[in-house]
Amino acid sequence: MRISVPAYVFILTSATFFLSVIPPATSNPQDGSLRSQLGCVCVPYYQCSSDNTVITGGEGLIDIRSLQTGPDQIEDLCDDYLQVCCKLPDSVQSQIEKSESSCGLSRPRRLQLQVPRLDAEEAYPGEFPWMVTIFRTKIVQRKNVAERVKVYQCQGTLIHEKVVLTTAQCVKGWKSGNASDPLSIRAGQLDTMTTKEEFDYQERDVQKVVVHKNYNAQRLNKNVALLVLKNPVTIGRDVDITCLAKYRDVELDLHNCVTIGWDKFLSPEDAYFQRSQVNILKKRIEPYVATAECVRLLRNTPLGRRFKLENSFICAGGNPAKTFCSREIGGPLACPLKNEPDRYVQLGIASWCISSGNYQTPSIFANVLQIRRWIDNQMNKLHLNSSVYDARRS
Repeated sequence: MRISVPAYVFILTSATFFLSVIPPATSNPQDGSLRSQLGCVCVPYYQCSSDNTVITGGEGLIDIRSLQTGPDQIEDLCDDYLQVCCKLPDSVQSQIEKSESSCGLSRPRRLQLQVPRLDAEEAYPGEFPWMVTIFRTKIVQRKNVAERVKVYQCQGTLIHEKVVLTTAQCVKGWKSGNASDPLSIRAGQLDTMTTKEEFDYQERDVQKVVVHKNYNAQRLNKNVALLVLKNPVTIGRDVDITCLAKYRDVELDLHNCVTIGWDKFLSPEDAYFQRSQVNILKKRIEPYVATAECVRLLRNTPLGRRFKLENSFICAGGNPAKTFCSREIGGPLACPLKNEPDRYVQLGIASWCISSGNYQTPSIFANVLQIRRWIDNQMNKLHLNSSVYDARRS
């Protein structure tokens, strides 16, 4: 899918890179249910204290202790033999169980912040809890045997416990109720190469897809869609709702906007797994670019001096070596509040960019400000609360 000049303009589509087959889970699904009932999570044995409580303050971790299994630790509920099922401190447990959504709030794990990242762009657990991945279930051939597998499609953001915001190009053509081609989402996952994260990610089936009626597949105008889930996700520290931009709402720090997403979606079965053992969610600062300046820069590309940018788009970034072009569609452009830098407001949805040639041009995003009224109207039609993603409300 391309626009204007196919040799130079790169439209991000679900088939742009490759399809990553998501293997069936190897762990017993009953284990996760039992862990929830017991109120414990799988952590490395040295992060579990002698009273079977997760260590959150770092005490005793400078010199890692030898394995000492307490009487209440349950080892066989975790896939990794070096992990134990350890109870969360009361304060953390109550925060997870009783957490109410506070849209756009970034809450990176305090203990994890003490561990330096080799890649400064890698996100921390809980830093962007509204990120989700979207899958389609398809039939693939493995060793001449047909199997139903989940295939990565694109990314999106939670705007309600039952609704995901993404691009229309990601899901256009999918029909609700199509049993042979179901959609699903995954929330709360940081590293796609492992199933051994501190808290279990959540998967939900998609019940309905709502695409903007004025979506143009050639020019990508009104490139927005809502995915309505069959069952709501459980809001907590690692799964929460993004804030959406609204006119005259709050003051944003437009110089420190970030794009968020996975460079490529990899699963443990990918051949790339032999060369890279992690595929962690990444963030990149991409400042907002005013429309007039964005158009001026785009006209210096093969788009030509008569190119016009439709008002359903906004721009950000501009460094050809650092652009979201390597990331998949549907990811957000999010900007922090000036008076509350730990809270982000989603300003755009990744749509397209110039990928060929050394052009210092911004990346292009669907304009959330311009489509916000449409989103609110659709939420009202679905009889869902449209105020949950208001930054002012939070």
